[in-house]
Amino acid sequence: MTFVIDTSNPVWVNAAYIGGDSDGTLLRPFRTVTEGYHATPNSNTIRIISGNYPETLTMSRPVRVEATNGLARIGSP
Repeated sequence: MTFVIDTSNPVWVNAAYIGGDSDGTLLRPFRTVTEGYHATPNSNTIRIISGNYPETLTMSRPVRVEATNGLARIGSP
């Protein structure tokens, strides 16, 4: 049997975050998916807290995007 253990930390995004500086952690998430994408290494994961993210994003490298706690809408409603 072969398996892969992912030890990389995901980058977190939460549009509702009202704290100070963002660093992409769960406690200090980025506010936009674009910020999260630019901070994410190739093939790493962006975890988006549910909500609306009215932004346009062009992705040109592999990343995994996960919506946690419900639906996350990226782009126009």
